Amino acid sequence: MSDVTPAGRGRGVIAGTAEASASAEQEQAEEEEEEDAGQWYMEGKKYVCKQCGKRFSRPSSLKIHVNTHTGAQPYICPHPSCGRSFNVNSNMRRH
Repeated sequence: MSDVTPAGRGRGVIAGTAEASASAEQEQAEEEEEEDAGQWYMEGKKYVCKQCGKRFSRPSSLKIHVNTHTGAQPYICPHPSCGRSFNVNSNMRRH
């Protein structure tokens, strides 16, 4: 039997490798463009987290959500002897 399958039923090893390499380069270029756009993109009228796919109606809600992925804790307790930080402002206020 031949190592190369007939046209329309698969690809030979060399052709498949070259096409896979070109496809991988294209995907990497597209991912870099998306990274330049920030942590979110707009799909229709919904804001979608690029890391988990969760959708939000407001960009501000998505921005807060992204903190769960990045580990950012920008909200710091104002009490002088505390210093705890939180990823969501309401959690800090409740504290």
